Amino acid sequence: MDDRENSLYQYCAAAPIRNHNGDVIAAISCVGLYEKFIDLSDLGNIVKETALTISKSLGYKEE
Repeated sequence: MDDRENSLYQYCAAAPIRNHNGDVIAAISCVGLYEKFIDLSDLGNIVKETALTISKSLGYKEE
């Protein structure tokens, strides 16, 4: 999560993508312009769930 740490006008949420061995092989992120009505934790959860979906399609199994 990056809540306007590098720029006063943007925020970012990112999550790792894992392969069938559980190794991190990529990542996804979402960057947007700051809006005080955006819930950054909700955005983070969406990005995290999307990364998990992609990881599972690559054979990753949650423990």
